Amino acid sequence: MIVGESGSGKTTLCRTLAGLLKPSCGQIYLKGKLLHPGGGHERQDISFIFQGQSALDPQLTLFEVIAEPLRAQRLSSNEIQERVSVVCALACLDEWRLNEVAGELSGGQLQRVALARALIIQPYLLIADEFTSALDVLLQAQLINTLLEQKELGLTLLLVSHDLQLAHCIADRKAVMYAGRIVEIASTDELLTRPLHTYTQQLCAVQLPLEPLAARRVVEQYTPSQVILPANGALQEIDSGHWVFC
Repeated sequence: MIVGESGSGKTTLCRTLAGLLKPSCGQIYLKGKLLHPGGGHERQDISFIFQGQSALDPQLTLFEVIAEPLRAQRLSSNEIQERVSVVCALACLDEWRLNEVAGELSGGQLQRVALARALIIQPYLLIADEFTSALDVLLQAQLINTLLEQKELGLTLLLVSHDLQLAHCIADRKAVMYAGRIVEIASTDELLTRPLHTYTQQLCAVQLPLEPLAARRVVEQYTPSQVILPANGALQEIDSGHWVFC
């Protein structure tokens, strides 16, 4: 899971991993293979749930939206219908809604459609950018359980969130982003109990049950306008699996 404040670069990183943006440096590997910038076939194993669902055509029916990624696979109508039924159940989406158009749905319903659409190609990697932000608590729990079940079946998840508690529930490892860089990587438990980078410490402190004034003081101590990360810094492994930007 990637966590960090708004504007830290989380969405940009995810779009780069999905091939929607060209990286300015570095290389991206998936299953041990190099992904070339803009490569289409190489990224067929990757699904992306966009923040805000602006990628869903409001004029298409839900069935058309969900089934659209299957067009290139030349499946029969029965196979497509079967897959749509399966992912609708996984996303807690009523099949009787499939003839409605996407523009008529609420934000929470659109998130369910987006999850169904992302799962229908049976991806190896699912990148989800703030996918629970428009959901009520009950539905959020249902969809988190769905993702955990898919994870047990072999799905690799890369989630983006501001919520450290959500990270604790669903993520094995967590990367913290600040000012366009990953500043710390560790297991979720390690990061919550022993944060080493100053920004990670402040982020954890803000999400503890502090009094409002105390939380505001923590935020004011460490804001992007006050800190410039060194251009020649690098992640260093402090302990096994625990990396910190120095």
